[in-house]
Amino acid sequence: MFSEIEPFDENDSSVIPAFYLRAKLEVEYLDPDIIESAEINAVAFGNSLARLTKSELGIIPAFPNPRGLDTTQEVFLGMLETLRDNPDLYVSKNRGAKISAFVENIEDTESGTTILTLAFAPPSDETIGQGVHDGQHTLFSFVRARLDGINVSAARARILILNKYLPKESEGIITTEWQQSYRHDKRTKYNTQGKFQELKKVIPQAWKVAYYQNQPDVSSDLRSSVDHLLQLLCVVDFENYNWLNARLARHPVSFATNFGSNYDSAIGVSHRLSCLIPDLIAIEEALLVHIRNDFQRSRIKLPGFHFPTVGQEHNFKATIALPNGRIFQMIVPKAILLPIISSFRQLLKREETGVIWKIDFRKNPDKLDKLIKQLWSSAKTSISAKVALTAGIHTSAILIREREFWHSFCSIAHAFCEAECSSDTDLSNRIIN
Repeated sequence: MFSEIEPFDENDSSVIPAFYLRAKLEVEYLDPDIIESAEINAVAFGNSLARLTKSELGIIPAFPNPRGLDTTQEVFLGMLETLRDNPDLYVSKNRGAKISAFVENIEDTESGTTILTLAFAPPSDETIGQGVHDGQHTLFSFVRARLDGINVSAARARILILNKYLPKESEGIITTEWQQSYRHDKRTKYNTQGKFQELKKVIPQAWKVAYYQNQPDVSSDLRSSVDHLLQLLCVVDFENYNWLNARLARHPVSFATNFGSNYDSAIGVSHRLSCLIPDLIAIEEALLVHIRNDFQRSRIKLPGFHFPTVGQEHNFKATIALPNGRIFQMIVPKAILLPIISSFRQLLKREETGVIWKIDFRKNPDKLDKLIKQLWSSAKTSISAKVALTAGIHTSAILIREREFWHSFCSIAHAFCEAECSSDTDLSNRIIN
């Protein structure tokens, strides 16, 4: 039977050393390439995982799991609680783990259990690396329990093992299929499938962008997510949204209000306009600075906008974290920011060599400040007028769905461009797309 399994090169020194898994096989081989086992002896399982590495998962590689490890989440803490208080119930309350590995040996013991010797191949030019596809938190719960002195001898966990090489074309497919019981976000799935490669080429290495769920060392703020970068590109898509051309959709409202349903289209936009990301984040940062300074100076009050009072900054926990590392201690609705930033598409054009800005904001930051001041003044007027009608309830959510709101900013940006472009003939700030 074992001769039918895809051969494993024992001389390959790059393969991670053997991992010994004591289990009770629930069924025989379903086919030569798949072993399904259950009722894992958690004592042996935990001892094997106790050989920790920097990944904190022992010798089992966390890749190709598309999600990061988050030991602060409620689900993981619940796993630990079960292992501590009701270890015998763990197998019924937990959906287990799914991994890819090589089964080097199967040995039946006198006690009726089976010892599986597993090894994990690293990525190559033709294959993706073997490791955890689903259940990373399940596996690490045993590691954490042992480190915390919890006796896990009565616990069991279900493990599904895929015993074969995984070709490159299967990257992201097997993992996401196996994780159908878990509803992870689209960015996690698409990152596994390599759909953010164009974006990653233009994003500075020092930036911290969340490409997948529970990504370590990245802010949980939505503006640090790759989703936010995609939204910025979509709302400045000047090639598909021309407010002066009645034959084209005038404003990208759907990308701001129903982004999830337009994710595939957003990926397409990123292939055309990804080069704009650094400039768009700089524009967003400048806009946030202006809004913060205006609120500090005038102490105005608008629904949905929140800032710390003087002397209470240490008690104000809400922050906006941009991927370039800039952090703002305030709350500003994206429903207001996106239509304002969208108006900057009036300042973009495509030439044979790529996309360019009609005004060189890098050489003339005062012009950027001047335009932002006009746009923010218009936004305050629109918000105040809407508050009078809505009593401040869902004001931002209502405004972002009104095309007139988007139109007002485009009108300002268009007039600004007409007035300033004649005096800014140097287009050396060309962005090659």
